[in-house]
Amino acid sequence: MKNRVYIYDFDGTICDLIIDWTEWHKGLGNIYREFVPDFDLDLKGQKVHDFQNIYIKQFGEILRKKIADYNAEYESRMITDYHPHTGIIEVITNMSDTKKYLWTANSKKTIEKYLPLLGLEHAFSKLITRDDVTYIKPDPQGFDLISIENPSETDYLFIGDSPHDEQAAKSAKINFRYVTSS
Repeated sequence: MKNRVYIYDFDGTICDLIIDWTEWHKGLGNIYREFVPDFDLDLKGQKVHDFQNIYIKQFGEILRKKIADYNAEYESRMITDYHPHTGIIEVITNMSDTKKYLWTANSKKTIEKYLPLLGLEHAFSKLITRDDVTYIKPDPQGFDLISIENPSETDYLFIGDSPHDEQAAKSAKINFRYVTSS
């Protein structure tokens, strides 16, 4: 018999963090230029964060740590509010006898601040943040930290709000469900 395990994204899924990401993108571009001097922010349709895993594979832990530290500082300074997705929070709260995990590209500090405000500080078996992995979604590395704790016959469902979430689920060969803001 398969046991269903639920995996949730955070921002955009459980709540909306109110933050202007414009300067974050510029700051991330500046970090990239430390390693790739000719990096251009005119990305012709791509998003600046799409390069994180590519450059981390090339430049390693030094770059990953710079990005993670920058991200944590930026979120801490720039998040001005949050809007809970009450329907999702109610579902998570009412699923007391199932394993639930959080897998997010937000910093651990952000998650540890907002989960208690949402009443979800004890809702998840494990939190996987950008600080816990080398590669962020859509790379499936975060899922590896979940699947290692569960038997292979487990049925997983990843609930998220973005193409990166969907691609991460596809790469991990697990089911995916889109949610939209409430």
